[in-house]
Amino acid sequence: MKLVDGFQRHIDYVRISLTDKCNFQCFYCRPKQAEKVFLPSQAYLSKEDIEKLFLVLGKLGIKKVKLTGGEPLLRKDICEIIQSLSQNPYLKDISMTTNGFFLEKMARDLKRAGLHRINVSLDSLKEDTFHKISQTFSFSKVWKGILEALETGFKQIKLNVVLIKGMNDNEICDFVELTKKYPLTVRFIEFMPTKRTLIDQKKYYLSNMEAQAKIREHFTLISNLSDIHTGPSRYYKVDQGQGRIGFISPLSHNFCDRCNRIRITAKGKLRLCLFGDNDEIELLHLIRSKADEELQELILKSIVKKPLRHSLENGGAANVESFVSIGG
Repeated sequence: MKLVDGFQRHIDYVRISLTDKCNFQCFYCRPKQAEKVFLPSQAYLSKEDIEKLFLVLGKLGIKKVKLTGGEPLLRKDICEIIQSLSQNPYLKDISMTTNGFFLEKMARDLKRAGLHRINVSLDSLKEDTFHKISQTFSFSKVWKGILEALETGFKQIKLNVVLIKGMNDNEICDFVELTKKYPLTVRFIEFMPTKRTLIDQKKYYLSNMEAQAKIREHFTLISNLSDIHTGPSRYYKVDQGQGRIGFISPLSHNFCDRCNRIRITAKGKLRLCLFGDNDEIELLHLIRSKADEELQELILKSIVKKPLRHSLENGGAANVESFVSIGG
C-alpha cells in the first residue's frame, strides 16, 4: 500500500516537529501574543514513538523525513532520534531545519548520527536586523554554526530566508553573494501568514518576483533545470557560483499541484496541509498502544482528505496561532 491522496498525488515525505519550543522569538513564527503553557513531556512524541511511527509510515511509502520544531536541537535525545531513523530500512533521506544556535557544537555529532542535510533559518546577515527579527543577539553564533556544518561535510546546507519588506529586502543581493563564495543554497521564502500574523504579512510581504527583479539588476540568473518539480523551490545559479539560489513562493506561485508531503506535530497529530483547514488527526494513542494496523488504516483513510490547494491567494492564513506550534 502507498499513500496516495484524493487527487492522485503520491505522498513520500513527512515533516515532523520534535518540539514546539524555541529559543528564538521570530515574530512571523512565534509571535509573543501566541505564547502558551507547555504540556508535560509525556504529551509529546518520544524517541520510541517516532521510531514506531516511521516504521508504519515507511511501509506506506514514506522515504524522506524533515525534522523541525520549534528548535529541534533543544531535544536532548536528538542524536538518538536521528540514529534510530537512520536505521529505518525505508527512509532514504533525513534532514533537519534549525535556527543554527547549537550547530557549532553539534554539527559533527549530528552527521555521525546519520543526518544527511541541514536547513538553517537565517533572515539577516546583519546583527541588528537579526535581533529585530529573532529577538536574540545570536547572528555570530549562528554563522559560526553554518561554517562548522560546511566543514563537517553535509550533503547539502540550505539557508532559509523569509523575505520581510523594509527589514531584510536590502540584503537580498548579499545573500546571493554568499552562493558565489560558499557551496550554500540560499532560498528566499515569501512571508506566510498565520491567524496571529495576518496583519504583519500584509505590511511586510514581498513577492519572490520582486526579489528576482532586485537580483537581476546585479546578477545573471541561470535556471537549474535539473531541480524542476523536485520540491517547492525553483532553483537558479549565478555565474561562477558555488551554490544555488531558490525561490519558495506559496502565495505568488503556489506549488500545491505537486505537494508530496504531510506533517506530524510534536504532540503526534497528523496535519495534511500546512495551511489547510482540516482538523488535526490524533495518532499518539494508536502509536503508544502498538496498534500498527489501526494506525496504518487511520493514516490511509485520512490522506484522501488532503486538500487540493491552500487559500492564501484569497487573503487567508494558516489555521494556527503560530508556525512554531506545527513545525511549518
